[in-house]
Amino acid sequence: MHWTTTKNSLPHTIPVPALAAGILECVFPNRQGLYFPNRRRPKVPATGPSIGFAITRYLEDFPDVPHFTPNDLRRT
Repeated sequence: MHWTTTKNSLPHTIPVPALAAGILECVFPNRQGLYFPNRRRPKVPATGPSIGFAITRYLEDFPDVPHFTPNDLRRT
């Protein structure tokens, strides 16, 4: 993943595994240009807690997946 402009005005690149890259290639921005918009307000980005709620729902739907939190994703 590469950003030519960031909040410190420097370019930034993050390497991602092939599986993640494939998933990200299938995600498209909404009309406001957001890839992960707020569910009720599409002009606003999703918030941190909304990611936790999505993970909780995912783990309920897939009980065989080991428990993890958004912070675990950051560590990897």
